Amino acid sequence: VEDIKARIDALIERMTDSEVIFDLDGLSSQLKELDDELSRQALWEDQEKAQAKLKERSRIQGEIENWSQKERDLEEVLILSEFVRETADQKD
Repeated sequence: VEDIKARIDALIERMTDSEVIFDLDGLSSQLKELDDELSRQALWEDQEKAQAKLKERSRIQGEIENWSQKERDLEEVLILSEFVRETADQKD
């Protein structure tokens, strides 16, 4: 059980490092900037440019959602591993 917890802790650390590498804060900033651009009426006068911005927004949103889901999944695994450890401790 301790080995599993250590592996999960290492995975959490790697994910945290990956967030920095993939610059999730930067992606969130880009998403906000794109939302601001997309809210401007003038952008929609050039449909091709507007479509490109929508496509970029969709890509960035997908990346953010993907990482967010991975974080939730990892937190769930951590909670379950803690439960298993506590249960094992009670049996000893």
